[in-house]
Amino acid sequence: MYGSSKAFKVGILFVAGAGLLLTGCATTSPDARFKEALPKEHYLAANDTAAVKVEGGEGVTIEELEKQRLA
Repeated sequence: MYGSSKAFKVGILFVAGAGLLLTGCATTSPDARFKEALPKEHYLAANDTAAVKVEGGEGVTIEELEKQRLA
């Protein structure tokens, strides 16, 4: 008889804890509020070129085609 009461209490605690966790994770994220517009010199247009250097770490080889694709 005592074992079933303890199991009931553990079950209630588990359900309450799971409910609290799910409630905390289920909130919606706030909307983004931008304070100022991005300046024109920060935009990357179709005719612009970006200078990017792609290198692999020690012991990692990257083929030239992969470097071009990532850059």
